[in-house]
Amino acid sequence: MDKFSKSLLIVIAIVAIAGILWYWSDQEGLVIKDDIVLRVNSTSFSRSEFANVTRNIAQGFEMQGIDIDKEGILKQAVESFVHQTLLEAYADEKGMTVTQTEIDDSLEEMTLAYGMSNKEELLSFLKEQGAGDVEDINKLLALELKINKLISSYGDEIDVTEKEIKGLYDEYVEYMQNADQEMPAYEEVQVELHNKLLQNKAMPLLLAKLEELEKDAVIEVFISAEEIEV
Repeated sequence: MDKFSKSLLIVIAIVAIAGILWYWSDQEGLVIKDDIVLRVNSTSFSRSEFANVTRNIAQGFEMQGIDIDKEGILKQAVESFVHQTLLEAYADEKGMTVTQTEIDDSLEEMTLAYGMSNKEELLSFLKEQGAGDVEDINKLLALELKINKLISSYGDEIDVTEKEIKGLYDEYVEYMQNADQEMPAYEEVQVELHNKLLQNKAMPLLLAKLEELEKDAVIEVFISAEEIEV
């Protein structure tokens, strides 16, 4: 995946699944100050954070000229939370960890890709888009990086040949020529192209695992389509 595409996916993920709000009391345990509307295994999500997602999905529908469909929005929002929760738990089970340095590097890539002067400007932009504060964004970037590591973990099971890498390079060369742009030398992008092919081949395996995890998951939805905020 090229850096711009990777950064775009991260922004989409941040805006789509933003708003982590937890409310804990003292010795008496959890106090429901904000209704729990979804539970995935032992992880609960509040009405507020669910509303952040449904509103962003609705905005996406509007930008694409698609009529608001509350049933569809509810389904997409539930899937987002379910997939996020199950993949993160699976990544933790597999021992996938992410350092703050890796998160900072991802933010730097996004800053450059979007032509912003510094990380603070990017964070301010994301916050304006409803992505939450720095802690929220860091959590979602950590999840994105863990998923990338899960994909990379399939490397021993997947064969990416030199012929495939050169074939993909030739496709990019043709595309760049048609756009009157110059493609970097093969040696400069060989590793990136290898990783893109690895991701393309690993994704069906990861999705199959996600489907397996979803079958075994306990998913409880406590909100109807009529109640969601758009």
